[in-house]
Amino acid sequence: MQIVVSIRNSRPLRVPQNYNYRMMNSIYDVLLADEGYMEYLKRLENRPKDDKYRYFTFSPLKGGYRMENDVMIFGDAFYFEVRTPSAEFGNILKDALFEQGKIHLFDSTLEVRMVKVYERHIVGKSAEIRSVTPVVVYETLSDGKIEYFSPDSLLFRKMVNDDLNRKFLGAMGYEPPSDVIVDSLIKPEKVMSKIVENWVTGYNCRLRISAHPQVMDFLYNTGIGERNYLGFGMFEKI
Repeated sequence: MQIVVSIRNSRPLRVPQNYNYRMMNSIYDVLLADEGYMEYLKRLENRPKDDKYRYFTFSPLKGGYRMENDVMIFGDAFYFEVRTPSAEFGNILKDALFEQGKIHLFDSTLEVRMVKVYERHIVGKSAEIRSVTPVVVYETLSDGKIEYFSPDSLLFRKMVNDDLNRKFLGAMGYEPPSDVIVDSLIKPEKVMSKIVENWVTGYNCRLRISAHPQVMDFLYNTGIGERNYLGFGMFEKI
């Protein structure tokens, strides 16, 4: 499920770089103010290891803006997209946005002008894709350090599948019907993003992915790689 949220603003909105964490919090602020979401969380209380309520990703803000030093300044209208493999989660978010009619972004309370819901799918078992947001794939080492992997790395595919298996099982209740085969098509572009006080390494890339259609659809709606709930790993078919 894809949810496109259009925002109206009465004055220019100043948006700092590396705003992933604040965007995630804005989405959760909408959800946590909704009774339906709180009931949804209660139903998960008996499944403490199941974090499927975090299985979503979101796009950057889209619309006309200008740069002022390191700050993006948006005009009176812009939008963003949220994707999730869970129709229940998606419907809760959609209804909460409709009912509240506003969202708190970057110290401003803004009007939600329109919410549109789509059911786009990747047709077939293979597709060439490009990242909309950087793809983050990593492993936590025994000493606590984090090693990030480029799509060119031999371990990238393994780590993507380890992550896919965990998320698919948690969200769907059964193992994915296939692994995903991932091939890098061009030299990836390294991107450093600051999340609170930590730096995260991701890659803008073009990939060829091949998998069972259900896995392809799951990846499209969840994102590929780690930290999707922070807006990483969203992609589009080329």
